[in-house]
Amino acid sequence: MEKGNYPTDLDSLFRIIDEEICCSEDSKKPLIGITTYTKEGASCVANLYVNSVIQAGGSPVLIPLCEIGRASCRERV
Repeated sequence: MEKGNYPTDLDSLFRIIDEEICCSEDSKKPLIGITTYTKEGASCVANLYVNSVIQAGGSPVLIPLCEIGRASCRERV
């Protein structure tokens, strides 16, 4: 797939990330955490952020926000 030409729906984008980026032979790419926001009970992120990390040569890792244990999770990341 050509760089920057990624699908707009998250399921397809996640599949590409899993298959082509995270699990490829070039798995030494840095993992870049992107925090999500909540909207109507769902964890969300703008595709722009995910695509920017990919275009910069990184592997995006989405970090969902949650109220329970937020401080302890933040310390572990």
